[in-house]
Amino acid sequence: PGRGTELTAMQFRSTTTRGTRNLCMFGKHVVMLRTYSKTSAMKGKDRIIPHSLDGVTGDILLQDLVFARPFAELVVSILYPGDLDIRRMYHNNIFVNTKRLFDTNDLSNEMSRWTTKHVGVPLKVAQWRHISIALRRKLCPSETTAIEDSLEDTVAAEQAGHALETERRVYAVSQNSLIGPAEHIVPLFLHASGEWQHAMETVPGRKQLSTRV
Repeated sequence: PGRGTELTAMQFRSTTTRGTRNLCMFGKHVVMLRTYSKTSAMKGKDRIIPHSLDGVTGDILLQDLVFARPFAELVVSILYPGDLDIRRMYHNNIFVNTKRLFDTNDLSNEMSRWTTKHVGVPLKVAQWRHISIALRRKLCPSETTAIEDSLEDTVAAEQAGHALETERRVYAVSQNSLIGPAEHIVPLFLHASGEWQHAMETVPGRKQLSTRV
């Protein structure tokens, strides 16, 4: 249940101002990387939160970006010659609403029309965040929750002579490491996505999850 502004600003390319793209492949998973910025001032960086897309959405999205997007870039260069902002949006952003990015109101309006027709209640983004979290707690097993701050990890870090946060930030980290969750935690995020997809009766991003990503 990501926030609308967070979702619609996602990019599928790394740029000079944003070194982390929001769309990646982890094994056979098409993964959206959300960025959580509320702790950025304290930690000095955004937290990265992986979400494995369901099989249908991931497949459609890849086809759109690989086959349709290059043609769309050509079209906007013809329709809006000299407008570098529009061409940059089509070149970098995952979701583009003609001449601008989508915003939360766009998503809420579409959700409201669909839910009014099928559920009888006009649910928007804010309401869906509350409802989806309640559904997840009810329908998805609690053991799929990714908990990093375990007592064992904390004790082991203290034995090494530093805080757990220092260990994650400084030690045993390569330049290719994902900023945010420890690498061995990432499969738990993907598994949690799969549990939610199973509960919603959609095609899982990958039916047999592996511990290797």
